[in-house]
Amino acid sequence: MISIQKIAEWYNNHRIARAITKGAAGVAAFNTVEAALDILVGNVITEAQADFYDASRAPEDKRMQLDQRIYSRGQKGSEYRIIVKYYGKDENGIFLALPVSYVVGDEPEGRITKVAGVVAYFAKFGNKNNITVRPLLSVDYNRAEGSIGANPMFYVTGVYGNLTVDPRVSYGTNGLSYGTTVGYGIGLVRAGFDINRNPIKGKFEKQFVTRVDLDPGHKNWIQFYVGPDKVGVGFRTNFKFNKK
Repeated sequence: MISIQKIAEWYNNHRIARAITKGAAGVAAFNTVEAALDILVGNVITEAQADFYDASRAPEDKRMQLDQRIYSRGQKGSEYRIIVKYYGKDENGIFLALPVSYVVGDEPEGRITKVAGVVAYFAKFGNKNNITVRPLLSVDYNRAEGSIGANPMFYVTGVYGNLTVDPRVSYGTNGLSYGTTVGYGIGLVRAGFDINRNPIKGKFEKQFVTRVDLDPGHKNWIQFYVGPDKVGVGFRTNFKFNKK
């Protein structure tokens, strides 16, 4: 179990985590994001992936997304993950991504441990176009194991007023895995929980997820993940991609 003290030490001493929150504050043009995380780490978390809108595309006028996340995994060290995402110009269309994972404070320390190539297609359904599906194929290279694996995944996002429901299922080297994220949004804040189950490994994971949008157009946001074995912070920004 991760204690408050260890979370605070991890955040205060981790330059990447603080850089992410400072970058988020810079995009929002104010400094309250970093202060809010300081309060969260120092006072709110008692002990400590998955996302809202998992199957949805970036905001309609944006084609690219930069997704940065860092997790503290207790004695296993910290993991920094960056994902570059590209969305097709149409409402229904192609999705490409390049995730890279980098481990800090683990063996081997300070090394890129995983690289993947992702290709997917997203499409909207429903009378109000409130349901989005995204079948996805990820080809992963695991540096520690020296292995390459193909992992099919299927994401669904349902939007019902202020409520979002994001079920998912995947099959990879660890077998079948499935779960869902449920969130409720008011204004610029969306909060909820995530559960994930892997029957083969006998693992049942759960965590709280909170998203704070940094602009009324919901184009940049910071996200917090808090679970029994890890705590994380992420920042996403969306921008245009124009062909010359």
